[in-house]
Order: sequence, then C-alpha cells, then structure tokens
Amino acid sequence: MTDSGTHSHPPTPQGEWWKLIAMGTVLAGLVFLTFFYEYDPAKPVGSGPPVESVSVDTPELDLAMLDLAHDDTRIERLVIEPEPLAHLLAKSINVVPSVARALGMPDEPMPIDEMRANPSAFRGQYLWCKGKLRYLSHGKSGHPVEGYRIYSGWLTTDDGHDVLFRVSIEPRDVQIGDYVRMEGFFLKLHDSNSAPEADRVPVLVGPELYKSFPPWKGVTELDQEILGRVDDELFVGGDPAGAPVEKGTGPWIEIEHSQYLPLWHLASYARETTDRRSFDEWRRIRPFVSKQQLDDIRLGKTERGTPFRILGAFIQGRTWEARPNPLGIEYWSEAWVQIQDLSGKIVPVWIPHKIRAQRNDSLEIKSFYFRRLMYDTRDGDRFTPVFVADDLHAFEPPPPTAGIVALKWSVFGGVVCLAGLFFWIARRDRERHRQHLTEMDARRRRRRAAAREAAMAE
Repeated sequence: MTDSGTHSHPPTPQGEWWKLIAMGTVLAGLVFLTFFYEYDPAKPVGSGPPVESVSVDTPELDLAMLDLAHDDTRIERLVIEPEPLAHLLAKSINVVPSVARALGMPDEPMPIDEMRANPSAFRGQYLWCKGKLRYLSHGKSGHPVEGYRIYSGWLTTDDGHDVLFRVSIEPRDVQIGDYVRMEGFFLKLHDSNSAPEADRVPVLVGPELYKSFPPWKGVTELDQEILGRVDDELFVGGDPAGAPVEKGTGPWIEIEHSQYLPLWHLASYARETTDRRSFDEWRRIRPFVSKQQLDDIRLGKTERGTPFRILGAFIQGRTWEARPNPLGIEYWSEAWVQIQDLSGKIVPVWIPHKIRAQRNDSLEIKSFYFRRLMYDTRDGDRFTPVFVADDLHAFEPPPPTAGIVALKWSVFGGVVCLAGLFFWIARRDRERHRQHLTEMDARRRRRRAAAREAAMAE
C-alpha cells in the first residue's frame, strides 16, 4: 500500500547552510561599504625617494694637523697657527654647497656658546653663520694654493657674537655693513688686543664670503607692487599682436633665475597663510580646471597671488640649490602636475624646499598663481602658468556631509531590515524542514502499520 499524491522534495540542511553563507556574505559587504570603506585615491606623498640625489666627494682633513691648533689659554688663543690654517684653506677651496652638505653642515647656525665651552668638540666641523660685515682685508700672500690670496675679516651675528674668518676667493660684491653668510671649517677660538678686539671668538676657514639678507618677518599680506615686478609678458610690449619675446628673457626665465624679491615675497606668503585657512576654506577656493582660467592668466587678467587648488597627479620634479635669500630657503623644487580635468595639461608648482613624491601620486596642492612661463617641447613652444606652494599636499577626501551621514544611516536601517528578513527566511525554512521530516516519519509509520495489518489478514 502506498500513499498517493504529489510529494515535494524536502529542503536539505546543506541547502540551508549555503543560503545562510550567501546571505551573511552580502550582509557583511553592505555593512563594510556603508561604515568602514573610505575611498581615498591618494598615495601618501613623501613615501618615495628624493626627487634628486647627488653623490659628491668630500675633502678629508688631517686630524694631526688640526691638533696643532690650541685655544686652552689666552696665550694660545692670541696666535693663529699657520700650519692648520693653511691646511684648512687648501681643503676648503673647492667646497661648494653640495659638498658642504655632504660634510654635515647643520641647518642651524653655529652654536657659539657651546663652541666656547668645548672648542675641541667642534674643531674641523663645517659650520656657518650670518651677520653684518664689520671688517674685510685687501688680501695677503701666503695662501697654500698658487694663484690665491688670504682674505680675512670679521662679522657680528644677529645675537651680538663676533666671528672671525679667512677665505680664499676675493669678496667682490660685498661691502662693510652688508649682511653676509660665512661657511667654513672651525679652526679655533681667538683672542686679540687690537682691532678687532676679540675674546674667545671662533675662527672659520672657508672658500668665500656670500652676500646674504637679514631674516624677514613672515609675509601675511601680499604687495601687488612687489609681485608686479615679474617680467613675463608673452609678447613685446604686451601686445597680443606683437612679436614674441626672445628666448632667455621674460616668460622664458625659469626658476633658477626667478629667485628674487617677487618669488620670495609670494613664497613667504604661502608659508605663512596656507595652514591658516581651514580645510573647508580651501575647499571653497576654486580649483584650476577650466580653459577660461587658463586664458585669463594668458591674457594677464588674473591677479598674482590668487589662490588655486591644483588637482592632479605628480609627474616629475627637480630640485635646485637656492640662491642667498632672506627666508633661509636652502632648496627650490619644481613639481610638474598633470590636471586631467584640463585635458591633461601639465603645470609647474615651485616649492621652497626639497620634495619627496612618487609618480602618479594624487595631489590637491594649495597654491598661489605667480607668473607665466614659456618652455620648449618636442612639439614646439608651450605656455603654462606657474604656481607657488608651501608643499605638496596629498588629496584628502572631504568629510561626509549631513546628507551623506543620513544616507549611511538609511542604508544601515535597510541592512538591518534585510538581515532580519534573511534570518526570518532561514527560520521559516528550518520550520518547514522539521515539519516535513515529521510528516515523512508519520507516513513511514502508517506504511509500516498497513503492512503489518495486511500480513495478519493473510
């Protein structure tokens, strides 16, 4: 005897588990996308190698020769020993800024009080100082290298310390009273009873004396008269119908020869004011993304110092040693950034220090318009605006708005409801499975009972 009718296949436990796994995976993905995933296309600026690295040879000093310099007593300090002086004059004559850095020249000026307390700890180190030139000799013979003379002098630093120096190259562009920078090897402390009177004054021996500038106070307001001194007219007389300016002048002048008052003025302004603007204030500043903005700069309609956000990818960069300047800038870097929203145009950004970046780093540079520039390419001459910034800035996604937060919570509510629906479906399937098993067991029992009754009837 058999049951008649249609039998449905029971849901299997294996099917339930796969369903639960699938539902759990979808739920976890929704929760992650809603609350934990942050889209950030930027790679960290600064993770790459320096844009430029130079290997240089440095002079090796004879320590035994330096030991001949003595400054423990006043009698010893009254004399400048000729042997170590000649040694340092010869070793320093070819020291250029890159060699000075390789010698470990510090970023800060020489610590004169510490040198007076322990001069032997500093002997032979390559140091520097700035100050007002008080005396400069006409040069005398006795230089260890043929063709050179010894020029001696002294300067007074901003904090009132005197420093004596000996150099090998005649200082032609400095006069008494000028602000100068002296770099050289520390020889000893010196005393003198005659002009200039000296008491435990450090002596530096270097290649030459550099003209410098007194330190500026930070620029917090732009002076358009200073910025207006930039020579970047694209055509003779500024007439768009005129003849192009000759190469090497005007808009063809690049960063090496643009290091003068207008660039220093804008660089100081960028340093002082960039961080004073909040994230929201910078986001309200228009990005440089339209052809109209480019045309306005080309025609001279855009005021110098106008802030722009440069949104693009880092392509390449170069670094130069800075000329003497009142801001203490040691290097200038030029970063070329490709702006996809401007048909892939590449623009330069000038930055007053070394930069570290990787190609295709996503940037949002807080910059200020400086000047117009013409440059050569394989396809001919190109025009571009130049911007100045205090640094490269990685792109930062904006914080979520109230609408985005509300949307996230709405999605979260939907996820919770969906999770509840998943578990209700799973529980219903389990109940159906249990009920089906109960019914199957009852049918098997009825069949067995019917079989027993048939056997007894026979």
